[in-house]
Amino acid sequence: MTATAAVPIVVGLDGSPSSYVALEWAEREAERRGLPLRLVTAIEWLPYLPGADQPTPEQRAEAERIVAGARTRLSGRDATVAVPMGGAAAALIDESASATMVVVGSRGHGGFRGLLVGSVSTQVAAHAAGPVVVVRPHPAESPAPGDDQHGVGRVVVGTDGSDLSRPALEFAFAEARLCGVDLTAVHVWDIPLSASDLLFNAYQRTDLEDLQHKLLAEHLAEHERRYPDVHVRSVLAQGGPAGVLVRQSAGADLLVVGSRGHGGFTGLLLGSVSEAAVQHAACPVAVVRRSRAATPSEE
Repeated sequence: MTATAAVPIVVGLDGSPSSYVALEWAEREAERRGLPLRLVTAIEWLPYLPGADQPTPEQRAEAERIVAGARTRLSGRDATVAVPMGGAAAALIDESASATMVVVGSRGHGGFRGLLVGSVSTQVAAHAAGPVVVVRPHPAESPAPGDDQHGVGRVVVGTDGSDLSRPALEFAFAEARLCGVDLTAVHVWDIPLSASDLLFNAYQRTDLEDLQHKLLAEHLAEHERRYPDVHVRSVLAQGGPAGVLVRQSAGADLLVVGSRGHGGFTGLLLGSVSEAAVQHAACPVAVVRRSRAATPSEE
């Protein structure tokens, strides 16, 4: 195992049911990748209060309770623990610099109050040094990866053909291979405004659609050569990229999006497509900003 195998998967905890769902997902991922697990629960720092430079006994006790609750949910796996003072988002962003990925729940309370997208998870996904997975608890719609009773699983990835979407593709291909599931690559396109007049006939539309198919195939080719054991299904769709990705997430194990893009995924920085995906997808969502530490270590 290479040195990268020691880089942990970090999970943010606040004692809420949502954060423990994230913990379960993170533990499964750590097991598959052969990586250590790191539990992080922040103690909010309120500098305007007297003596706030140190946690109160009540805050320490709460942090210990959260960590103890997390440990009882681990399947015999050991984990390191961090209990930093300060904001939850800042703590997880700091941890991301030495993590394979950061995993958070879709909403929380306590030190991670407001973990619904638009707060901590949005900040972490937008600024973390590596991939961030936001786990939404939809057990009926989101079977565990590789769970045979639900049939063949699926990883869905959004791609716009840009270099900025390559890290998301890399992550998605590696995850599909790791979990032994299929990959659905989704490319959303639309007719350029300059071509949306009466002169844009059916022939020109077919021509443009064929070009999009070709661009998608070229974008996937390198990864398909590197991951020949991953079965890939290409989906070319018109419409709003967020809506298309959310629909494709139904029944999937994981939806992977980049942090920004162009063309069909214009403004994929958090606040646009990726935020909508995290808000509404029917499965966990991985937001991949860059490829460092994004793939499983090689033997």
